[in-house]
Amino acid sequence: MRDSSNQHTWTRRDYKKKLFNKVVKVFVDELNKRFDGSVCDLLRSMALLIPSSSHFLDIDTLKPFARHYALDERLLESEMDVFSAQYRIADPGCKWLLDMLYLE
Repeated sequence: MRDSSNQHTWTRRDYKKKLFNKVVKVFVDELNKRFDGSVCDLLRSMALLIPSSSHFLDIDTLKPFARHYALDERLLESEMDVFSAQYRIADPGCKWLLDMLYLE
């Protein structure tokens, strides 16, 4: 790419320094404005619904979600204990879970 003002050929380093880094900074700033820490905590709490996640059915992962929606954490923890017990008995493929979710 040529800069018409001084006929300088841009190198990869020039491109990164003058354009790429600035564009990435604009994107990051915009994402930070739109997604504050509480939104990120809510999104992370959804990991407990993914069977392959290391946080699957982890009540501590769900607490930011519960606080945000003013849910009774003790009641939710009790429900999660029951659900976890049922999950361990059922098939690990979670087909039963999907069936259950679509019934309601």
